[in-house]
Amino acid sequence: MVDSVRPVDEDLRRFRAQLGRPAPRELEGAEPARDQLVRAFVRALERRDTARLAAMAMNAAEFAYFYYPYTIYTHPPYTQAPGLVWLLTEQNGRKGLVRLLRRFQESRMDYRGYRCGRVEPQDLNLLHLDCGLLIGNDTVPARLFGTIIERNGRFKFVSYSNGL
Repeated sequence: MVDSVRPVDEDLRRFRAQLGRPAPRELEGAEPARDQLVRAFVRALERRDTARLAAMAMNAAEFAYFYYPYTIYTHPPYTQAPGLVWLLTEQNGRKGLVRLLRRFQESRMDYRGYRCGRVEPQDLNLLHLDCGLLIGNDTVPARLFGTIIERNGRFKFVSYSNGL
């Protein structure tokens, strides 16, 4: 009988080894301010610039080195392997991005601003949670992306998981 359960540290080591690249030193291509990230998101969505949108979201290496090690998924009772958490994060983000592109097919969103609900510290990260955009005449912010990660004064989206 073989026990397939491995410690989190070993799962993380294996996940990082599969990336085939060195550890990132910072969030790659991140914006220097949360406001700039949100405005860049709106512009990229209006232009349907999927390459730019993809670059504004955390990649697998950033996830493995900056985000996952500090999540609840590294401790019981929520323990989950990094590969599984990344898969779910990436798939929900892709699904959310497809929904965004379908919903905002017109060139202008009538963006009026945004709000974030709270900021949660996570090691060297700050997670900006419950963010939503004010669009058109809506008085309730629309959740069009997931958490924003801030690390060393640089900002990216964790994913495009959204409320659409």
